[in-house]
Amino acid sequence: MKRRNALTFFLSATVVALAAQAENHLSIYGEANAHIHEVPEPLKSSFNYTNIQYWLFTPAQLKDGELALLIINLHGGGMRGNDIERMKYRGNLFASAPEMGFMTAVPQCLKRPANSGQNRPWDPDELNQWLEHLKATHPIDPTRIYLTGFSMGGYGTWAWAATDPEQFAAISPNAGGLGRGGPKDITDDLERWAQNLASVPTWVIHGKLDKTVSAERSQLMVDTMQQHDPVDLRLSIIEDQGHSGIITQIVNEDDALLKWFLSHQKAQ
Repeated sequence: MKRRNALTFFLSATVVALAAQAENHLSIYGEANAHIHEVPEPLKSSFNYTNIQYWLFTPAQLKDGELALLIINLHGGGMRGNDIERMKYRGNLFASAPEMGFMTAVPQCLKRPANSGQNRPWDPDELNQWLEHLKATHPIDPTRIYLTGFSMGGYGTWAWAATDPEQFAAISPNAGGLGRGGPKDITDDLERWAQNLASVPTWVIHGKLDKTVSAERSQLMVDTMQQHDPVDLRLSIIEDQGHSGIITQIVNEDDALLKWFLSHQKAQ
C-alpha cells in the first residue's frame, strides 16, 4: 500500500509540475485558436483505448489555404482518463510553436477499470486512424508531421513511429519505455522497431537519474537503431535530471527541439 501511495503521489506531483510549467505559457494560442474536436463515426465506435475527443491548437497567423506544420504530443500515464479538459496544458508546452507555424494536436489515452482487459497504453492502430482523420479534416502539411511524447507518451512515440514510420518527418521520444507492459518491459519487436525507425529523424531525451523509466531503455533503442544506419539520430542524456525533470530540457528557451523539427521535412 505504501508503494502504491508513493506512486500515486509521484504521478500527481508530475502532473502538477507539468501543469505549472505550461502555466507560464498559458493561452499562447489564444482561446479562439484552442478547440476541442471529436472524431466522427465509425471511429467513435471503434476506439477502445483513445478518447474520441482531442485538443487542437491552431496558430493565429494561419491563412486560408495555408497548410500548418503539426506536432502531436502524447501524454504520460498520469494523465490517462476521459476528461479531455485536462489535456489543454499540453498544447501550451511549446511557447514558440504558434509563431513558428506549428499546429499542436493533443489526444488522450483512456483509463479503463483494471479488470476490463482494455486498460493499455497508446495504441498505434487507433492513433493512426485518428491521424488520418486529422489530415482529412484540418489544413495539415503531410510532409511536416512531428511526433513527441513523455513517459508513457515516449513509449507511444516509439511504438507508433515504429509501426508507421512513413507518417512522420521527425520524432522525439522523451523518457519513454520500450514495452506495452510498463517501464521494465521490452518489446519482442525491438529489432523490427529499430529497422523501421532508422528512416525517421529521431531525437531522444532522457534523464540520467530517472528512477521511473531507466535511461538504459533509451540507450538500448538508440544502440539498436545504430545498427541500421539511421538518417539522423540524437540522444540527449540529461545528467542531473530524473523523470519529470527533463521537461525543462524539452521546453527550453532556445526552442532547440522545435528548430530541429523545422529542419526536417518528409519527401513528397
